[in-house]
Formats: sequence, structure tokens, C-alpha cells
Amino acid sequence: MDNSLSLNREKLIEKIQCYIIENNLLPNTKLPSEREFCSMWDCNRTTLKKAIDQLINHGKLYKKKGSGTFLSEPKLEKNLQSLNSFHEFIDENSLNLSTKLLSLKLLNDNTLAYENLKENSNNNLCELIRLRSVDSVPFAIENSYLSSKYYHELIRKDFEKTSLYEVLKKDFNLNLKSGWEEISMTYATALESELLKVEEGFPLFYLKGTVLEEKGFPVEFFYSVIRADRVKLKSVLTR
Repeated sequence: MDNSLSLNREKLIEKIQCYIIENNLLPNTKLPSEREFCSMWDCNRTTLKKAIDQLINHGKLYKKKGSGTFLSEPKLEKNLQSLNSFHEFIDENSLNLSTKLLSLKLLNDNTLAYENLKENSNNNLCELIRLRSVDSVPFAIENSYLSSKYYHELIRKDFEKTSLYEVLKKDFNLNLKSGWEEISMTYATALESELLKVEEGFPLFYLKGTVLEEKGFPVEFFYSVIRADRVKLKSVLTR
């Protein structure tokens, strides 16, 4: 009989997940308290707390100080081998995307962007920064860098409604075919925490890379920070 004080952490994790499914709980729904769960399952509270903490660490649950434990939003799935735009990525997950334009300007002080775009440092670069929200929740900050030759056309576009990749294809006849991307972890700065509505030091995925057109010429250098609690990354392995 599993509803006894002998329930281990793994079994309690399973029971919590079953409880969520059986009761059709929606994201951001408050779960019963630890005391209520212990009463329901006659389990050890310390072990239950460890089970809840593990589900929090895996992004399944979250806590609000003084309020309790809640069911997290499901994570979006991003394919690391796809060159789809952010719009296409969100469409794949059947969610609503909104974009806020933070900056669109010329600059000449990003050494990494110059190197990856193979641009002469005497020329300006175009910098495009956007805040992405999914279902009205801030999700990612995207920084894109391109040759200044695109700038005068880009400033005429509404990037709160238009995809950069669509503009590059339709207005400049650029077919973006390949690229490279690096992924690491970082932690939210004061500005990032304000924009993404998370605490300073909150874990974020840091994505950096270059996008090439069909002849191998670099078109965009980018780096983005994405809330680690809202996305999971996947890749197909072959041998």
C-alpha cells in the first residue's frame, strides 16, 4: 500500500503529477498545502517538501512567498537545429506572440558583431533590440546586428508586427539557409530582470550565433536571453 509514511520522494513526485492531471489543474492554479497533501497521503512532510522542491527545480511548479505552491506554465519546445524565426517558433507552439521594439539604431562599438559579420570596423552596424512576450508574459530579449546597408529600409518597418527574416527575404531577396548557435546559462541583470519581470539573478538561457544566406555570407549576428522557466531545448542526435 503506497499511501503510508514509507512513500519515497519519487513516489510522491508521481502522486503530485497524477493529482494535477486527475483534477485538470490549469497553469498558475494553487496546489494544496504541504499539510493538506500529508493528510491526504499520510506521508512524511520532509520527504514531500523534497518532492515539491524537485518539481520546482524542473520547472513544473513554482512558489509565491506567503501564498503557496502553484502549477507552472508548460515549457515551450525549441528545436536547436531549426533556423525558424521567433514568429515561426511561437506558431509551432500555438501561442500568441507580442513584440515591443526597444531599440533600432546605428552603432560602431560591438567588436563581436563586427567579427562575426566580417564587417569593416570603420562602418556602422545596425542594432535591433526587441522584447518578446508570449501570451502577454515577457519571454525573451533579442539583440540583432546587421550591416548598415539595411538600415534605411529597416527603420521604415514596424517590428512590433513584422518579422526581421520576412523583411530580409521580401525586401532584400535574402534566403537565410544556415548558421551556428551557442547556448549557455546566464543570470538576469537589473535591466533584464525589469524587462522580463523576474528577480535579478534569475536563470536565463543565453543564445548567441550568426545566420548565413544561401551563399554562406553572414547576414545577422544575434544574441538573446530567454527565461529558462519557459522553454526547453531539444536536438536530434544521429551517428
